Formats: sequence, C-alpha cells, structure tokens
Amino acid sequence: MQGPRRPTRRRSPATLFVQLFDRHDAFSYYSPAIATLAAVLGRAGFRSRLHAADVRDPDRLVVEAARRSRAAVVAFSILSPSWPHARRLIRAVKEGTRALVIAGGPHPTFCPEEVLAQSPVDAICLGEGETALLELVRRLAAGRRLLDVRNFWFRDPDGGRRIVRNPLRPLVADLDGIPDQDRGLFRRAERRTGVPREDWRMIVQAGRGCLFDCSFCANEGMGALYGGCRAFHRVRGPARVVGEIAALVRRHPGREIYFSDEVFPLAGGWFAEFADGMRRIGSPRFSVLARCEVITPERVRRLREAGCIRVAMGVEHGNERYRREMLGKRLGDAVIRRAFAAAKAAGLLTQAFCMVGLPFETDELVEETMRFLPSLGPDATTCQVFNPLPGSRLHELCRRRGLLPVLEPDQDRPDMLHLIRHVSLSPAKLAEACRFFRIPGLERAAAGS
Repeated sequence: MQGPRRPTRRRSPATLFVQLFDRHDAFSYYSPAIATLAAVLGRAGFRSRLHAADVRDPDRLVVEAARRSRAAVVAFSILSPSWPHARRLIRAVKEGTRALVIAGGPHPTFCPEEVLAQSPVDAICLGEGETALLELVRRLAAGRRLLDVRNFWFRDPDGGRRIVRNPLRPLVADLDGIPDQDRGLFRRAERRTGVPREDWRMIVQAGRGCLFDCSFCANEGMGALYGGCRAFHRVRGPARVVGEIAALVRRHPGREIYFSDEVFPLAGGWFAEFADGMRRIGSPRFSVLARCEVITPERVRRLREAGCIRVAMGVEHGNERYRREMLGKRLGDAVIRRAFAAAKAAGLLTQAFCMVGLPFETDELVEETMRFLPSLGPDATTCQVFNPLPGSRLHELCRRRGLLPVLEPDQDRPDMLHLIRHVSLSPAKLAEACRFFRIPGLERAAAGS
C-alpha cells in the first residue's frame, strides 16, 4: 500500500538572458542592464542564466542554452545595430523551445511595431524593465494572467493579429533601491565565450539618462516616454556608488573603474560628496565621460584627487555651426579647447569622441573634423561612422528625407560605410576619414574604397 504523496515544491521559473556581442570587443560582452535585471530577479528568489551570443556563433547554440537551463523565459536586450542578429536568434528559440520569448532595450522600445512584425517574439518591454520583468516572472511563477503587465506589449496568445499594448509604469524614482549589478552572471558565462579577461567587470553607473538633448542620441526619445530628459535623468546616492566601487576594488585590486554614464555628474553637492568618498577609500583609478561645458580647473583638480585618470569628452564635429545646428550640441570651439586644456593641466588623460558620415555632411566639413580634433591634443580619439539611432531626432530627419537605406525584412543592415545615403559626401572622403581616425573594423575596409 502506497503512503500519501509528498507535496512537491514548485521550482521558480528560470530566465535566460541573451547578450549579443562581438568577442573581439570585450566591452560589448558586458551589459549593465542585463546584470541589473538579473540582480532584481535574484533578490526576489528567481534564477537567471546568461547566454552570450557572438555574431559568428551558430544559432543553435542559443537554443541549446535555453534547453540546458530549462528557461521558462528567454529575454533579449537589443540595441538597434544588433537587431538583425537578434531577429535570427528569436526565431531559433521560438522554433526550438517552449519558452516565453521577450525582448527589451532601446530597439524594441523605439521600434515596437517593427520588432513584432519581423520576429515571432511573444512580448516586448518598453522603457525601464526592472519592475516590469519582476512582475512578469512573479505572475508566471504563480500561473497568473500576463497580458496586463504594464510596460509590455503582447502578441495575441490565440494566434490572431491583435497586439495588447499596455501603458508604461512610473519610473523607479529611487535608484538606490535597485541592487548592485549581478556581475557573477557574466563571470560564470565568461569561460565558454572566448572573451578576453578584460576590465568589463569594472563598469559602474552613477545614474541613468542625460540632461542634454543632442539630436544624434536616443536619450531624448527615452526621456520623451517619461515627460522629458530631466524626468528620466536620475542619479544614485554618492555613498551608494562609492560603496559599490569599494567592493569591486577589494575583489579586483588595482583595476580601473569605468563609468558608463552618458555624462558623469560633475556639478553640485553630489560630486563633492562622491569625491570625498573616493578619497576615503584610497582614490582608486577611474575614468568618466563628461561634457566640455561643465569642465572647470577646480572640478578636474578634484576629479584627479579622487582617483580619476582619464576624462573623455564628446566633440562630435569640427565645424561649430554644424555641431550646434545639426547635432544639437550647443558647444563652441573655445569652450572645447578650454576643457581639454584644463583636463590636461590637471594631469588627466583626455579622449575625444567624434563622428563622420553625418547627414548632409560635405567633404569640406569632414576635413574640418580631421583638422580640429588633432588640434585639441587628445591622448586618444575615438571616431565612429554615424549610425542613425531610432529614438533620436537625426533618425527621424533621415527617415523624412529619404536617407535611410531600404532593406528587406530578412536583410541585414548595410555595411558600416553606408549606414545612410549620402547626398553631398564622397565615398572617397568618408573612406579617407576612416583611415585617418583608424576606425576599428573599417580601417581595412576603407583601404579598398
């Protein structure tokens, strides 16, 4: 005679995050967004795993990872340039597993209809995802209805064409309530990726968003979802940031901290308290991205005392009028020169960012950038070919003026030398600029132009 059956404990659903990366770029391996989402789920008792999908990997690997982890949810975080790669993997997971497949990040946020039309994804998350994903996983674990979870758009579960579009929830007002990034998620997956053991694990965020509204950046689009850039911009408490850095330095002594904020908060009492806190923990080395107009001799001196060794600044273009009117960066040449001079005088290394291949750019305008950037004397220059990001004003301008390339739904993006249609810039000059600035991956391609 059999005794009474023991009650079985229901196992919480596992979430497999998929990070799309290029193993030749160690920093593309790490996603602070995924690490934060995993930390939020982990604090609530839910398991997370990571599959790092290199652009050269066969699609079957992500399916094998989903099966191996017994994932109930497979979550993709998608930047616009990686959408063609993500689209293929979403199809593979839907065909090879029974998992709920969801997508979030900038591209699904700004192109939700495209993502739903071009892939079989079950749902997309718009805007910030921490509380939305946690609610989704909790409901899934409890067997409750999913279709009214805010921030999510759902495909009709009955196979129809209807899309359930839920409203956004309020922003997380207090970022200090969000746990530190789960870097262990990426460390556990590191061995099988072939990623060099670089400093990706030292990436820290002081806050979210940016107070400025440059036309080439999608930050304005994200801010528009929540009432403007100022509403979307939030910073963590300085003590919270310093505490996270102290823990990282104990685990990885001597390594450099990289702040990934679009603009590091250098003004006001926040910075003063941060700088004092960094000195108390020994002024560990770190680098920041800053706006030229907030750089002053006093601020860079305090940065240096706090441990900063490098400041990167967005110059974007060598022509002041083009920079102001087309790029929305109201920044004069004199201000830029003063900022670089002040940083160098304080003993900081400097890095300049710029772009080429912009809308309605001419050969002469590109020449100005090629002259202006070296005149600043930066220790390093990072140049990119302009990529029209959905959510930015320049993407909308390119769309209206017919500058976006026409692609079939299953076609990958154009090559990096032809991300928009150029009406006044010669291919030879664009190729010359790629060689001049030694743009990674394009230097060799441009040599054949």
